[in-house]
Amino acid sequence: MPHGILQINEFGDKRKLSTSDKYAEVFYNSSTSSWIVEKKLAIGERGRCSFVPLLSQTLKIPYYSGRKTTVTVGTGPRGIAFDGTHIWVTNISSNNVSKIDINTNTVVATVTVGTGPRGVAFDGTYIWVANFTSNNVSKIDVNTNTVVATVTVGTGPVSVAFDGTHIWVANYNSNNVSKIDISTNTVVATVTVGTNPVGVAFDGTHIWVTNYGSANVSKIDISTNTVVATVTVGALPVSVAFDGTHIWVANYNSNNVSKIDISTNTVVATVTVGTNPYSGVAFDGTHIWVTNYNSNNVQRIVV
Repeated sequence: MPHGILQINEFGDKRKLSTSDKYAEVFYNSSTSSWIVEKKLAIGERGRCSFVPLLSQTLKIPYYSGRKTTVTVGTGPRGIAFDGTHIWVTNISSNNVSKIDINTNTVVATVTVGTGPRGVAFDGTYIWVANFTSNNVSKIDVNTNTVVATVTVGTGPVSVAFDGTHIWVANYNSNNVSKIDISTNTVVATVTVGTNPVGVAFDGTHIWVTNYGSANVSKIDISTNTVVATVTVGALPVSVAFDGTHIWVANYNSNNVSKIDISTNTVVATVTVGTNPYSGVAFDGTHIWVTNYNSNNVQRIVV
């Protein structure tokens, strides 16, 4: 690498690259989407000098680095999931799901589902959508973009999660969770949890459900379909995520996040965040990210 500090600035389509090394030249190769940094050696005598190539290095910089793209979908986009190739977005007010090609940033299919679609999950082959108002779940074939099954669940299904074999659905208004066999498209178990279950996540062994109305989290054994622990958290818990060791719960009304040890079923930390952490909590492999609805920001937490 040539000596000096290399800085790349992007402003929309205008890109500028500079280096603190006066003997380095830089230029952009549009055919390879790369920055070429070529080190020059000054030689000469009596105040005169010329430059000859000494060292060059290619820095591969994606063209879209630092930019954003907006894709128009249906009305009231709510849930989002990735199937390995496409992004799927539930549109709660237009009763459909948008399929987005991540390479072209275009909607390549719009699939009509039930009424008020919210949560969405991918099981490795199919997309599953929880339809809040029609009290069912739509199963979509990602290759044909068609609904191949509609499964009736509890009242007010809001979120879905996959445990490797079954789809779990949190039913907000019936205070329970439906367990669906993905091969037969039937509900094989219904587990009563707390009041107004909202979020659902899988830790590799158990399903965790946030109960919005009872300020706690239910831990379900997927082999026995029973609640094996109930953990008290903050006020109005909503979203939930697993970091490989702990469960993290965003508490909307107490403006914090609860960290739960899955082996002891106890809250081991409570982290204050912004105002009204809502439907977004996720793990990136190193940190937990939380969306704060009424403070218009996102916070990163060291796990």
